[in-house]
Amino acid sequence: MATEGLAAAGASVVTPTGRRRGGGASVWRRFLRNRLAVVGLAVLATLALIAGVGPLVLPAAKVTAQVRNATFAPPSGDAWFGRDEFGRDAFVRAVYGGRISLWVACASAVIATAIGVLLGVLAGYAGGWIDAVIDRFVELILTLPFLLLLILAASVAPTSQTSIIVILGLFGWPVLARLVRGEFVALRHREFIEAARASGASGARIVFYHLLPNAVAPIIVTATLILATNLIAEATISFLGLGIHPPTPSWGNMLTEAQQYLIRSPFLALFPGVLILVTVLCVNLLGDGLRDALDPRLKR
Repeated sequence: MATEGLAAAGASVVTPTGRRRGGGASVWRRFLRNRLAVVGLAVLATLALIAGVGPLVLPAAKVTAQVRNATFAPPSGDAWFGRDEFGRDAFVRAVYGGRISLWVACASAVIATAIGVLLGVLAGYAGGWIDAVIDRFVELILTLPFLLLLILAASVAPTSQTSIIVILGLFGWPVLARLVRGEFVALRHREFIEAARASGASGARIVFYHLLPNAVAPIIVTATLILATNLIAEATISFLGLGIHPPTPSWGNMLTEAQQYLIRSPFLALFPGVLILVTVLCVNLLGDGLRDALDPRLKR
């Protein structure tokens, strides 16, 4: 999992009241000044729109419809991405495959983010033996190879979208948990937190009103990195034959089906590969833009 730059993303700047400087308008203005991040957001929105609206325009029957006299047909006006070994429209399959790949990546990122935030909050605020147990558990997970864990889990679990989402969600949270813990440890003894305690604020109020808002920026940025990592992970395990199985398309299993025709019909691997590359690149650009916009110390 990509971890570089998370330390910068985790840096917090708080006022004596415990709130970040700058409102939503200033954050949005700083984000708009980052042209690469804006382009990344626009491309991601376009891909999400195509994946979401495409099935309303393209009938589901076209995903498996075969034109036997047009196998390996190159890209054309009739089939924008060409046709595969069964004469199926690769563009239609890429649209439906994008729905699955993006949904799996987003849903698993939400699960991983929820787990990471929960454990990070518990460890960072409670401290003591709870912190020690959670921290050792996080270290244990981080020492295990991420891809190996995914392959082992996917080979045991029943093959379905739900199982892939759960597997990716259960193994994608350790870096975020450690980041949130660090934020809470750094902030829990600050003056505004001590003032809140002295005024009789409950632990829940301190966590949700004072501490968690100051960790929102690194959480958002790290969640985008988790999404990009999970998109690649889904493609990887589908490429290995342990994820979404044909004829249901995903970008990963489209690459799997195309690998034996690389010389004859390279376009079958080119388009899903480029879609994965562009999506991951745009997610990372978006994450960098959000980091710069949400951290006031990085204002230009």
